[in-house]
Amino acid sequence: MGKSDISRRWGQRYCARDMKHGAVKFGKAESIGTKAQDKRCRMHPASQDHILRSLENITGEEKILAKIIEGFPYPIQISNPDGTVVLINQSFLKVFRIVDKMEFIGKYNMLQDPFMEALGIKERVQKAFSGETVRLYDIKVPIQDIINEYGSDEICFDSMFQNIITFPIYDDQAQLSCVVSVFIISKRFCGKEEIIKAKEYIEEHWREEFDADAVAKASGFSKTHFVRLFKSYTGITPLRYHRDIKINMLKEKLLDKNFSIAQAFTLCGLDYSGHYAKAFKARVGLTPSEYRNNYS
Repeated sequence: MGKSDISRRWGQRYCARDMKHGAVKFGKAESIGTKAQDKRCRMHPASQDHILRSLENITGEEKILAKIIEGFPYPIQISNPDGTVVLINQSFLKVFRIVDKMEFIGKYNMLQDPFMEALGIKERVQKAFSGETVRLYDIKVPIQDIINEYGSDEICFDSMFQNIITFPIYDDQAQLSCVVSVFIISKRFCGKEEIIKAKEYIEEHWREEFDADAVAKASGFSKTHFVRLFKSYTGITPLRYHRDIKINMLKEKLLDKNFSIAQAFTLCGLDYSGHYAKAFKARVGLTPSEYRNNYS
């Protein structure tokens, strides 16, 4: 690698993505000229101050706002109108396991992220940059890819789903100043990769009857080996895990009085006259009607 102002890792990325003029790839080697033009989006030192000033109308005090953003318990990401991230908080670093925030700030662009398109949310996210507030639910986060790109090389089998709200902020001249994204974890699975795959499958098919063969296939193991492995890692059987999800979802539906108790059961793929009415009382300690009356 020729002498340059960037690291070898970024040089490799530029050669692969054609992001740097003067970067040439020879087989497995890359050459970057000393006068090569760096096409990364560099953040001006005043960018974060500009963002805070733009958001100042929300709180009236720039320092207070900075503390709110930094100490907010959920990840916050603030992007320029072109999509380039200029500010992230500590929760963002922790959740996404970013080791060095300067490897992310000024370099990651929401609107150019191939994962956005792969997840099918790019067009919706773009609406936030056109003035709309966008809400996304249960989006699977490519956390390992983020770690590989911007963090450490450690292997992690976390599987994370998030609800994301993205909204625009305007300046005094009604010009788009920045776009704020708040990430709230809706589901996260940790542990052995095969168990995570099984949990994801059960979570996605909880309304259906439990199918041990299908769940085992999702994990990549035989049914007998999978059931034994699942219980050793979670302490419960896959069937119990499936039933617990159904019970928890049924609790939510029972608290909504727009539905009758029978309708709440139906929405959860259950028969009110079946064994789940008894299973509910055995698990919760109350009948469905008692639960509704006590907690709604």
